[in-house]
Amino acid sequence: MAVLVAGCASLEEKYIPNHVGVCSEPEFDSGLQVFLKPLNDWVIKGQPITFEIELRNFSKRPIRVPKNPPLLLFWTYANGQRDNEIEDPYPIGSYTDNNTIVIPPGSKLTLKKRVDTYYFPKCGITEFQVIYNPPTSDTPDISSLWERESTSNAYGIRVVEPGKTPLLSRPHTRFPGGVNRSHGNA
Repeated sequence: MAVLVAGCASLEEKYIPNHVGVCSEPEFDSGLQVFLKPLNDWVIKGQPITFEIELRNFSKRPIRVPKNPPLLLFWTYANGQRDNEIEDPYPIGSYTDNNTIVIPPGSKLTLKKRVDTYYFPKCGITEFQVIYNPPTSDTPDISSLWERESTSNAYGIRVVEPGKTPLLSRPHTRFPGGVNRSHGNA
């Protein structure tokens, strides 16, 4: 008779989202910080989720980014399965003054993204994040294009069955940046 023994460190536990609201702070090297915020903490399965994404310049110099920045939205469903948008995460292109924008120090660029939920495998909490993937410019005169990856805060949203009312339904009024949870301190 054979016995299989595994230590705690040898088995990776499947991550299951369990928090509605801000789950983690953004990860960034310096300069460009990405913040992700949904318009609401919950959505009825089948309805789209709309996010506001802020690119904030925390550096002391202007930062240039594409007008349509390379943002890759990814998420973990309530069952632990992971998914993401299907886009080119590392675009290569010719960037000029016409298709880029400068974010001055202390300023931000706000964008919106939508995710359909009709295909979500399970209702419950789904956790989202977005990555700014630095584009590769084949235009040598655009040297100030931001070239570092930045990952946003993680944000949990409750996905509910049609006809059900979620427990948390208060929309947010501010972006995360300290404690900003729908059920905590504002």
